[in-house]
Amino acid sequence: DNALAAAVDARRLFRESAMPLEEFGSLLMIAEMQLSAGLGEEALNAGREAVALSQDRADKASEASAQLAIAGALLAQSRADEALSAAARGLALAQELGDTPRQAAATVQIAQAHLARGSGAAAAQKAEVAAKLFSAAQDRLGEAGAVQALAEARILQKDAEAALQSCERAVALCKEAGDAGAQGHTLLVSAGAHDLKGDQESGLKSAREALQLFRESGDKLGAQLAREMCAKLRRRPEHGQAAAAAGGASMAQRIGSQCVPGVSGPGAGPAAACVSTQRICGTAESKKLAGLVTVVTGASRGVGKGVAQMLAESGAIVYVAGRSTAGKPSDGSAPGSVDILAPGFARFGGAGVAMHVDHSQDAQNRALAELVTQTHGRVDAVFNSDMEISGHDAESFSVPPWAQPSIGESIPARGSVQTAQTVLFAPALRRGSGVVVNLGAPDPAKEKQQRLPEALSGQLAVRDVRAMSMCTGPVKTERAIAQAQEVGSKLIDMESTRFSGQAVVNMLSMKPDELSRFAASRAALSSADAARFELDGFKHQGGLRAFASSAQAAVR
Repeated sequence: DNALAAAVDARRLFRESAMPLEEFGSLLMIAEMQLSAGLGEEALNAGREAVALSQDRADKASEASAQLAIAGALLAQSRADEALSAAARGLALAQELGDTPRQAAATVQIAQAHLARGSGAAAAQKAEVAAKLFSAAQDRLGEAGAVQALAEARILQKDAEAALQSCERAVALCKEAGDAGAQGHTLLVSAGAHDLKGDQESGLKSAREALQLFRESGDKLGAQLAREMCAKLRRRPEHGQAAAAAGGASMAQRIGSQCVPGVSGPGAGPAAACVSTQRICGTAESKKLAGLVTVVTGASRGVGKGVAQMLAESGAIVYVAGRSTAGKPSDGSAPGSVDILAPGFARFGGAGVAMHVDHSQDAQNRALAELVTQTHGRVDAVFNSDMEISGHDAESFSVPPWAQPSIGESIPARGSVQTAQTVLFAPALRRGSGVVVNLGAPDPAKEKQQRLPEALSGQLAVRDVRAMSMCTGPVKTERAIAQAQEVGSKLIDMESTRFSGQAVVNMLSMKPDELSRFAASRAALSSADAARFELDGFKHQGGLRAFASSAQAAVR
């Protein structure tokens, strides 16, 4: 669109500056771009303007080129008779001038017009003449186009062998010219010739090769034509022949024979009616974070455990750090340890490494950072959830949130620990995609708890590393479940620990520019800002910040 607009502006400037030759060239360029964009009528109008301009200048060479542009636009609109007349006028002018390249171009367009009219013999005769003219002009790509038209004419004449021979010659010429798109179109003609011959397997092979060439060259229209040809050649067996066609082959063999690797899925199967279907596939599609190196602190249980599990399911390498060991949990009221958690990641398709770390000890934090950095040379994400949360009691489930003590009064400030942990990993965090998420506890009365993480976030942003504080809603942790059972309360529509993990996975899946905008728009976020739906389908509401204190509650 931008190139077309620039060509239109250039044509206007040339016209205002009284530069007819340059204006003519821009008109031909406009017609070609419009034709490529599927704007046949607009291309036709541009060609007619070019003809008028060349006639005013009595320039027969330019008029011949303009007539060929008109013929191409008419062919795109399936107006074969008019295209034939325009190409014939262009040929007459080229012959008068003794211009061999233009004669060849006009002759091949006449052949294409005959093809559109269904006249195989006339098209073959003109295509052979055009091929000789292009060969004399040493135009390999033009010769390939003429030979391809000859192959199409042979198909109209029901001569599959001659068509295949022409296709082989055209493919060789395309390779010599280095034009993958033209080679793809020739292979589609070859697929049609194989189909005429009754050799659908060879035809499908040619169509798949064409599809791959179109994908590599970025030709979307050609790729669509190739997919249609593949669908045509993957013919379904007759209803009564389904079992016989299957033979003794396995299901994988029968389905695999109908696929284009990396492009399409199963395209055929028994024609018998089916009452249900089930897609069977591996877990590769869910591995959005495959190969990423991540560290989760406080991962023995609770939110840290849920985040680590979701990262592993997405294919990441997860270092899970915590104080608890097998048989010796750091919190006696809730089970769990990194020794039990990490080995289970293999079931999800990820990799887990258990690290026994007391994050209140600087030496242990430094050892963790050095181990990860020396092993991988980088860190993609750090999730700090090492927070000591006081136990729930009956009041936690029977008293409204706004009547409960301030969050800041029940959760010790851990901003300094999280900041120190982040600083240790900062040199290894990747520019552009590095993410640090600190599990926080928003409370206006304890705003100073967030000052260190916020200051560090600004420093890391200079290095294109994003650091954010994430606050959860009420979470259904192991401790909450156990103590709710003790008081006979039910936990309804609370966040699961894996919901926070889904939020972290969504952030890590963002493109760098999207992640930058997301982080810049919020210094602190809730889990529901990055994830919406719970595992059971419940939708949490994002964009809310609720704070409770002994005096009042505020929602913003």
